[in-house]
Amino acid sequence: YEPPPPIEQLNRSLSMATITLVGRCLEKDPGSRYQTAAALRQAINEAIRAEGGQGTVSPSGVWRPHPSSQFRLSPSKIKSQPRPTPPATTRPVAAAETPAKGFPKWAALPLALLLIAVGAYFFTGFGRGDPEATSTPAKLVISEPAPPTLPAATATSAATSTAAPAGALPPESSPTPEPPTSTLEPADTATPEATETPQPTATPPRLPPTGYIVYTCFIDGFDQICRVGADGSGDQQLTFTQATDFYGSASPDGGQIIFSSRREGTFDIYQMDSFGGGQSRVNREMRDLYAPNISPDGGRIVFTAAQGSRQNIWVMNRDGSDPVQLTFDGESVDAVWSPDGQRIAYSSEINDERAHYIMAADGSGARKLATDLSDVGGRSSWSPDGQWLAFYAGPNDGRQIYLIQVDTLELVQLTDESSNLAPAFSPDGQWIVFTSYRDGDAELFLIRPDGSDLTQISFNSRPDWQPRWSP
Repeated sequence: YEPPPPIEQLNRSLSMATITLVGRCLEKDPGSRYQTAAALRQAINEAIRAEGGQGTVSPSGVWRPHPSSQFRLSPSKIKSQPRPTPPATTRPVAAAETPAKGFPKWAALPLALLLIAVGAYFFTGFGRGDPEATSTPAKLVISEPAPPTLPAATATSAATSTAAPAGALPPESSPTPEPPTSTLEPADTATPEATETPQPTATPPRLPPTGYIVYTCFIDGFDQICRVGADGSGDQQLTFTQATDFYGSASPDGGQIIFSSRREGTFDIYQMDSFGGGQSRVNREMRDLYAPNISPDGGRIVFTAAQGSRQNIWVMNRDGSDPVQLTFDGESVDAVWSPDGQRIAYSSEINDERAHYIMAADGSGARKLATDLSDVGGRSSWSPDGQWLAFYAGPNDGRQIYLIQVDTLELVQLTDESSNLAPAFSPDGQWIVFTSYRDGDAELFLIRPDGSDLTQISFNSRPDWQPRWSP
């Protein structure tokens, strides 16, 4: 048996949406296929739009063409979501690429492939988990979403937020329906210009956590560096010194881990490969260095340096050369690079008030992310699109995880029980790992940026803390 060639080799003009749709429907592994009819229907509609068709598949499975001379998608007819638009994972339709009127003949092959994919999906019976009689269609998100609102506290686990940063998705059990086509009011007689038609953006699929997480583990009286798979598998100790090793974080490619160690009497910055090999010191003359973070391009390290009674943010080259001080006011710690490497977020206490700040990579233009929260502090983490910052705030016995939009300062609370700290986004933005004391000691948990799917991934008798995600 020889497997058929990839579908893109049969027709190189197919859109990525069509290729993805057919590929997932024909996957051998049932878990890799679409798990609900609503998700499949959304993917079909997205592929139809990408191939130039004008119409949708309704919740009952009926094809509904749109009269191209009258149809106009009004912003008032689309229910915007109270959360930021996630980073696009599908090919957006630009204004100049608005589908042509009607249904062109050249779309016959993509439609045939869609029918094959849909037939294969339902023939194997894996669409039965989402009966059409009770399912609701997938959400549409316009390009300028309404601002998020703070979630109400729940009596179960993590609070669910009505807003989420990039990459976050609502739970599939309660999606917001798309506007019924029958209620769309036609425009007058003139065909609207392409630039006036808002283009909905399909939300990306909800993916399981991938990669690994580097964290600090307290073993035999010392903090050490450990790693664990994002699914909780493969827990492994990486350092074995009779001294403190902590503040671990991975390089952008996941091949290196950088951390702070007191193995030589003072805190220095060390590096090693992702499995603990080749450990070596990075800094040169400077000492008492903490919380290192490698820049997205891999060329620089931002870190905290203690000088007398003060701590400030510094940056140096990847090999430890040319250290430069960036902050001079107050007590500044725990710096992290933005995804594009142009900004640095950090925590600073000025005039007895601790808050998070953002400055340019050269230390200029620092601005405060003002909130009404008390006891703000600790390492923060950027969402992959650079729009949100995850952090914790609150008293020692009641710290909670928050997200703040770095431009509008809109605030979302993700947790509402126990004490939680040290949040870190996954590289795809679909998860946040954090430390929580909800089971009695410090363990690692995952949560979606919308507050759903709370999952514990470490179950050790020792404290596990300071998690950072790696690809």
